[in-house]
Amino acid sequence: MTQRSWPWFGEAPGDGPDAGAYEIEDWWPVWAVLAKAAGLVVEGAGSPLRTLSSLGNIGIFYIVPNRLEVTDAGGLAVDVNTGAALVEGQFYYNDTSVQLTLPASQTDYYVVLRKNYTGTTYTPPGYTAGSGEVEGYTTRITWVSAIVQSTDRTTYWDVPLAKFTTNAADITSLSDEREYIDAGTIIDFIPSIYGYIVTVGLTRGDALEASFDEPGGLEMPDNESARAIGTYKIPHNFIKDLDTKCILVPEASGDVVIRNWTEYGGCGELHSVHEDETAVLGFANTIAITDSERNCIDEMDFNDASANDFVTIITDRSGSDASDTINASVNHMGWRVTYFGYKTVKR
Repeated sequence: MTQRSWPWFGEAPGDGPDAGAYEIEDWWPVWAVLAKAAGLVVEGAGSPLRTLSSLGNIGIFYIVPNRLEVTDAGGLAVDVNTGAALVEGQFYYNDTSVQLTLPASQTDYYVVLRKNYTGTTYTPPGYTAGSGEVEGYTTRITWVSAIVQSTDRTTYWDVPLAKFTTNAADITSLSDEREYIDAGTIIDFIPSIYGYIVTVGLTRGDALEASFDEPGGLEMPDNESARAIGTYKIPHNFIKDLDTKCILVPEASGDVVIRNWTEYGGCGELHSVHEDETAVLGFANTIAITDSERNCIDEMDFNDASANDFVTIITDRSGSDASDTINASVNHMGWRVTYFGYKTVKR
């Protein structure tokens, strides 16, 4: 079959070739594609077409509390918290914390959600009875030595939760491996919209000129104290961990002396109710940058950010400082923004 659509009313062939009763396997790919999660679009050994390989381990719902977080419970035990997931198009929900006893003396094993396509129970190697079994035709929490994602639906489909290493008695490392369906790292951009020379006494001098050559932005001249300014609204899908890096394209290689700082808040609040900076006033950071490259540098964390806050962000270049060895203009394009947020619209 080269083309197919569903669902349709009635039964084939009288009500149309695509009409009829549908199998559960026909719905798994629908949910996987709609959720942009791991799964198969076309099932069967002859046509193992799956969602994008980059989505292979995506399956946890961030919006459902606790998110199946795996924590060390002491000794060789871990607790897997409550949460929900989509495992190869099949919904999974757990409303009670699950404890697993992990195998001793193993390296880089995984705690996973395992979807068992077989009719027999999976028992992990070295398991403790009552901990980690996955009955046939169920999805359950267990551990494995390697991730399996069976594109012919004959064995298992794993969505990883954590990776662990153990010695004879304890867990020596435990790392988070969850990838979320509905949230993740998002990259945004703030353009530099205005700037000026900072004169003696910190007064405002001439405006910075726009750079009409590649790559654009504002030209921060050598032997001057120059300031570039941008404004931004923190997106409504922001959850946590917002930081910025200024983007500088110099006309020569060397060290640049800069400071980034910001003021932000909501309507009705003082413009400086929240402030962050990469160096305190009167000091700056000396950073090596490369001629003609987009140098994303001087990372700044926003420690009190909230969705829909209004931001003023500033880069100061101390071009007359002896430590600034560029000896040429630096083009300020703006700021690269990174934050953890919802992938779907959440207002």
